Amino acid sequence: MPVDPYRHTAHLYDLFFEWATRGLAEVTVGLADLPAHARILDVGCGTGVLLALCAERGLRAHGVDPSGAMLDVARRRLGDSADLHRGGGQHLPFGDGELDAVFATMVLHELDPVIRRDTLTEMIRVTRDTGVVAIADYDDGPIRGVWGVINRVATTAAELAAGRDHYAGYRHFKRHGCVPGLVADAPMVIAVQKVVAGGNLAVHVLRRSQPPGAVAQAIR
Repeated sequence: MPVDPYRHTAHLYDLFFEWATRGLAEVTVGLADLPAHARILDVGCGTGVLLALCAERGLRAHGVDPSGAMLDVARRRLGDSADLHRGGGQHLPFGDGELDAVFATMVLHELDPVIRRDTLTEMIRVTRDTGVVAIADYDDGPIRGVWGVINRVATTAAELAAGRDHYAGYRHFKRHGCVPGLVADAPMVIAVQKVVAGGNLAVHVLRRSQPPGAVAQAIR
């Protein structure tokens, strides 16, 4: 197993990022619009913020993350309200069509392009035909207002600080159209999209391919 990059910092992660993580999770879960008792998976679940929100809503929650340190924090948060697995998104421990929804929040941009595409393929594989894949990540649309500028500067600095490989993944993700570029050839289409954080981030909800001419619902 590779060295865990969060082994020394996982216990501090929520101190700095939980406010933002929870806000984005609330938007993402809300747009997914899941029925009671739906079975969900969070890929790259980190400290379990989105999983806790899902559990509070009565959803059956599963999470996977490659960081053992982050999962330790998640276990303390979640107790037995979620089923957690250590691993990446390329080989998810679920059968075809087992889940009602699969989430990935601020995860895909940091991955190597091949791993990113394999992870998306796996996320779609384990989602049932009537289910959704919900992705919250960077957007390449126009910046909105002063808050958008501040957010762009802060997020770019954070990506640079995360290291060369991380930043390379971020730049590739942005150059290739972010989520719309990633899912262009996927067997799912964007059914709902909402731009947040002053134009820096967007939540996309994917469903199985819609009839020709169908247009995604844009929520401002």
